[in-house]
Amino acid sequence: MLKNHSILFKIISLLLLIIFISSLSYFLNNKIMKNKTTLVHIIKIIERNKLIITKITLYSGQIFDNEKEVREELTNAVSLYDFTLPVLNNGGIPPEYTKGIILPEPEKELSNKVKVTEHLWEKYKDEVNKIIKEPIHSFLKIPMDTIINEQKKEIIKVKKINNPNTVMSIDYIKSNHKLLFDANTTIISYLANQKKILSNYQNIIFILSIIIYIFISIFLVYFIYNIVIQPINLIGLQIKRINKSKHEKFVLKKNPKEFEHIIIEIEKLTSKLTETVSFINKIKENDFEAEFINFNKNNPIETGLINLRDILRKNAEDEKHRIEEEKIRQWTVNGIEKFNEILRSSTTNLKSLTDAIIKNLVKYLNSSQGGIFIINNKNEDDIFLELISIFAYDRKKYKKKKILIGEGLLGMCALEKNTIWLNKVPKEYMEIESGLGESSPRSLIIVPLKTNTELLGVIEIASLYEFTKNEINFVENIAENISSTIKTTKISQKTAELLIESRTKSKELALQDSKLRIKINELKKAQEIAEKNEIEISKLINAVDKTLLKAELNRKGRISSVNSFFLNKTNYHDDELINKDFSIIMSENKIGEFKEIIRNVSAGKVIKTNLKLITKNNKKLWLMAQFIPVKNNEKRITGILLLGNDITIRIKKEEINKKLLEEALNKNEKLNEQEKFMKIDMKKMMERNIKLENELEKLKNRN
Repeated sequence: MLKNHSILFKIISLLLLIIFISSLSYFLNNKIMKNKTTLVHIIKIIERNKLIITKITLYSGQIFDNEKEVREELTNAVSLYDFTLPVLNNGGIPPEYTKGIILPEPEKELSNKVKVTEHLWEKYKDEVNKIIKEPIHSFLKIPMDTIINEQKKEIIKVKKINNPNTVMSIDYIKSNHKLLFDANTTIISYLANQKKILSNYQNIIFILSIIIYIFISIFLVYFIYNIVIQPINLIGLQIKRINKSKHEKFVLKKNPKEFEHIIIEIEKLTSKLTETVSFINKIKENDFEAEFINFNKNNPIETGLINLRDILRKNAEDEKHRIEEEKIRQWTVNGIEKFNEILRSSTTNLKSLTDAIIKNLVKYLNSSQGGIFIINNKNEDDIFLELISIFAYDRKKYKKKKILIGEGLLGMCALEKNTIWLNKVPKEYMEIESGLGESSPRSLIIVPLKTNTELLGVIEIASLYEFTKNEINFVENIAENISSTIKTTKISQKTAELLIESRTKSKELALQDSKLRIKINELKKAQEIAEKNEIEISKLINAVDKTLLKAELNRKGRISSVNSFFLNKTNYHDDELINKDFSIIMSENKIGEFKEIIRNVSAGKVIKTNLKLITKNNKKLWLMAQFIPVKNNEKRITGILLLGNDITIRIKKEEINKKLLEEALNKNEKLNEQEKFMKIDMKKMMERNIKLENELEKLKNRN
């Protein structure tokens, strides 16, 4: 019947047959699934009714113990069971079910079974209603004889007893509970059997559908082989002939009208393929200027190959650019590692540190000369840049050079705290404006050494060649690390100097103490020395307030006070932190670690650790922190002192800076302890002074 029709008609006919069979199978399965779902819902309702019957039996026996609650529970149970019966008999929405579930009217056999249950329920419900409505107790009058005032009299005693009707109703409920329970169980068994029958029908439909699909598949394979595969094999044979340059006329024995146009297109494709292969070979040889002889912009293959040629050309250019960038990146990484190693190995002496930095920096940049200028602020009225290290043409030169803030290029860089970059520097300009001497470089960069807003100095580098942007970025990057290390080194040197000075003055105090009884005037000089030392220590504390984050905590970890530097770093106000738990500005995963630190410090330990804080604007702030126990005169721990250095920018160099800061903090702690000892010694010397003056006064009075 389909023999004389086209392939498209035959394919559509097969598809329509498959769709019809699939739709019929879906319809039947859907109907069976709906019936099974209905049976499941009915079984759930019957199961709930069984629970209601059991609940009524249990509660009815408790009526004498808790009358009000039992009657309320029995009333709810009877109402729920009564609402269920009409739905089971006539269909509808079950009580306490969602609006989307509507049960259909049951079949006759199921309806008869439900009516049997309903008949049993009516008598059962009447007995339950008696328990609900009738009083549960009655009163019995009992005559009794008694003697009052030596006279025998008869009195009536009233006795409270359980209502016999209520007792009979309870007995009936208990004795007929199993009968009503079994009736519901019978319905569930019937419904389960019906569900099993529906499942069997569903399996039969599935097996029949599989068999039909197998027959259709066999027919489809036969159809595809004879109508499609066999002609395609013949076309493939013709393509092989074309590849062998055998242009023979090709004729299909079956369905020539539907396949003959393919042969024509294959012959056209062969010609175009030859041209395409030639184009691809040119691209393989990196000839990215190759073109199609007969380019057809509507041909996606030719357009794609042209686009591929353009992409390959661009990729070749990008690869060249990437290699150059990788060289620059590797040069930068190696440079940072080199200078990090220098910073780690030279942190005890500022002069040797800056000498090593400028020498290696000039060599690494292939520059002519360079110098490092450090801020000298010993005299607040005369702050200037002091040349501390210079390196030129692989020869180290020591020169004293003083440059005021704002004077020349170096002074302007220090004032504005921004990098200055000059190309094509005039011959006479360097000698006038630069602080490096008489050479005439072609390019000049001056980079400030600063930590946050604090200026520590500047670096000046001159070269006979123009500096690239990457070289300038490199110098700016390592300038941050150099600044942090210089700052730490200066603090360490200052601390060491103060410690030496403190020890010297302590020896002087000890010597003066031994001569106190002979020369009272020397005591006043010792007092003056102690006051000066206290001023120095106060200056050191002020320096710490300006360079370190400081917070005082109680033993529970609550904040007692913080310095302004701490508030500036965290963006909080003073009233937002005082008397608050310190953990409110910490990461959640670090709170447990913080509590452990508080316990250890409260036990007398000094804890040094890297601390991660969260600022008010939700930014991360890393501190190299030290928790120090604060003791009173009785050596009892009354609080905790937190000192921290901002290491957010240089967290990768944590190990280096941590050691330096710990040394500074330990020395600071020793100074605080030395200060306490000095104050105690001063107090003792004052007491001795007073005693000596009293003794002298007594001697004068005697004379």
